[in-house]
Amino acid sequence: MEYGKHVVFEGNLVIRTHCDELGQIQVGIYGDPQGLKEFGEFLIQLADFDQTALPPRGLPEGEGIHIHLKSGLAMNKESCPVTVGRLDGKGTGSFEWFYPRFTPKAGQKGKRAVTKK
Repeated sequence: MEYGKHVVFEGNLVIRTHCDELGQIQVGIYGDPQGLKEFGEFLIQLADFDQTALPPRGLPEGEGIHIHLKSGLAMNKESCPVTVGRLDGKGTGSFEWFYPRFTPKAGQKGKRAVTKK
């Protein structure tokens, strides 16, 4: 994965949102086998990406890498624009950049953001 390059999937991939009968927003991810495999490989590459390799101008310290997937380019034109990213901040591992009150899953210590008074 090259950071800063447009992501293009050769297979078909559609990511859409809709409201269910209770008014809750749901996200649907659909694709043909090739599109789903490419999306899965993209997620693994994002997870394995060395954030510290990016200069501060490309990714400031404490922020997580994120990629914008555009409809009609990365995905089929029926898709919503989607941002996919890492919660862990570059060099800090903190989730605070994403959401200051983020609560990690049980058993994950050291990731909780410090509340500033």
